[in-house]
Amino acid sequence: MKRYSWTLGWVLAVMVNVALAREPQAPQELVLDVKQQAAMGVRVAPVQAASTRSVLASAQVGLPPGREVVVAAPYAGTITRVDVGVGDRVEANATLAWMSSAHLSEARRQWREAQLDVDQWRLTLQREQALLAEGLIPQARVDLTLNRARNAEAALAARDAELQAVGLSPASLKQASDFTSAALRTPQAGHVIETAVTVGQRVEAGVPLFRLADTRQLQLDLQLSVDKARQIRNGDIITIAQRQASAVVVSVSRATDANQVVRARARVTQPGLLSVGEVVQVQIQSPLQTTRGWNIPIQALVQHPTAPMVFVATDQGFRPTPVRVLSSDDDHAVVEGALQGPARVAISGVASLRALQQQER
Repeated sequence: MKRYSWTLGWVLAVMVNVALAREPQAPQELVLDVKQQAAMGVRVAPVQAASTRSVLASAQVGLPPGREVVVAAPYAGTITRVDVGVGDRVEANATLAWMSSAHLSEARRQWREAQLDVDQWRLTLQREQALLAEGLIPQARVDLTLNRARNAEAALAARDAELQAVGLSPASLKQASDFTSAALRTPQAGHVIETAVTVGQRVEAGVPLFRLADTRQLQLDLQLSVDKARQIRNGDIITIAQRQASAVVVSVSRATDANQVVRARARVTQPGLLSVGEVVQVQIQSPLQTTRGWNIPIQALVQHPTAPMVFVATDQGFRPTPVRVLSSDDDHAVVEGALQGPARVAISGVASLRALQQQER
């Protein structure tokens, strides 16, 4: 019986020691005078209250919907002249190139026949209205001619719509030097950002020839992880320091793609040196959901098995203080922890302080 009592007491003692070992111990203050700090190369910097956090992301410079247009070949044919190149600024309805196609001659013939029918029935209607006024023909005959004139006008409108659907217009057919030539025009003003055509090239119907963009308004297409997407909101400010540009978030998708990436869009408010199509690194300034955020130099952060920490300067030396990192970049970090202004944290000699802390345990 005594043996069992001794064994039970030993087990209880071991359990108590293990429980005490698992309890987190309060960080011990490192006592260092000024000379010791100087010898260890310790320097400090003040912490500042932070109302925003910085989120790093990559984005591609693009164009808002409706700011880009592609001019394609209306029919199969041959390019006979090119009037613009990449980078040229063009106005709406400007001529980009000329092409020759046998299909154009048939389109021109049908449109011309429809135009002649309209002219003929309009003249006939005027003549019969004059005869009606003299009482020489009945009203029914004038009504019949009027319907035929309206049918001819409808047929001409259908031909016009057909030409406009393929990017042509009656004006472009009239300006052609022959029945097989027509001008390719841009429907909007902008810059030519891509060409895929040379003189003498044979193209098929519908093949893209020119791509134009109205670059007066740009947008950023952001790719975010799920965690980062949860941190930003519409209206957050974006800065692109390397391009001297800025933007504002306008939408954040609530769906992820197959790669677990969330898409977001931002409207560029200051274009700076941005170019359409380039990929840039951006910094999103998002308001904090807490009032206990602190902005510290990134050098002050010390990695710890349980949580990051900083060494806060005191009258006697330094006090290790655990923190939670809310965001960080190459220069600064926004953290949450038991810090108070005007606190100061060590930004150099941190490795020596960390080694001294481990020795005093």
